Amino acid sequence: MFTHRMGVAVAASQKKPEETFIVLSISEEDAPSALTPLAVAKLETSLQDQHYTIFHNGLTLLAGSSAGYTLIRGLGYGSCVDPRYSPPCLMYFKQDLKERALHVEAMVRSLQIIPDNNVHHVPIDSLQPNEAELLNKSGLDMLLVLRSSE
Repeated sequence: MFTHRMGVAVAASQKKPEETFIVLSISEEDAPSALTPLAVAKLETSLQDQHYTIFHNGLTLLAGSSAGYTLIRGLGYGSCVDPRYSPPCLMYFKQDLKERALHVEAMVRSLQIIPDNNVHHVPIDSLQPNEAELLNKSGLDMLLVLRSSE
């Protein structure tokens, strides 16, 4: 099994020590927002300058065989991990990433306000087994879901 983004395999072993892996996903909910393609591009550049590796939209865990691939689990794709939260949200999966998560939240603030209760630590062991497997195999650290402005 492996995780992928846009057809490219991603593994935790590929992550450099200073990198933080983050999914940046845009929900389809209509809401007033400063979210424009140019604003998102500037945010991405700022994140990359701070050693964040961005995965657009989501990550998928696939099981493969000679007959093809089977979807095991996707993460991101416009929704927060925890159904109690709705976009915009920022979920981080390791407690020691809290300061980095607050840094991301501050970087996003000019585009969208993420309510304090939607910046949330989600322990990996609290997730469904296939979600935990996806996080462990991919090395994903955070999920940022913003609301569409259209």
